[in-house]
Amino acid sequence: MEEQLNLAPFGYLVMDISLRILDMNQTLQDWIDLQDTPSHIHDLLTIASRIYFQTYFPPSIKMHGKVNEMYLTLKAGNEKIPILMNAVVRNQRYECVFVQMKVRDEYENELF
Repeated sequence: MEEQLNLAPFGYLVMDISLRILDMNQTLQDWIDLQDTPSHIHDLLTIASRIYFQTYFPPSIKMHGKVNEMYLTLKAGNEKIPILMNAVVRNQRYECVFVQMKVRDEYENELF
């Protein structure tokens, strides 16, 4: 199962309660394609997403023990990747799943 999670078609990330990145799967590493492995979730996010994350994520995860369908944008080299994030608290850690929304964003932008 470990190899399946590592190569699954979604990003998987584990953070401690200080929002420091403890682990991420290979898929997420390939998406962000950063030279240095980020140490904090804020290192992955655009400025707008970082502000949204800071105001919404901590109170929501503390109150409900999970966050569903949080729309964020990841920095990935010279591009940005829109994602939906789901997260849960397990063993004093936050386990997060990222699903890309590139195609949907492109479609919605064309509709506008």
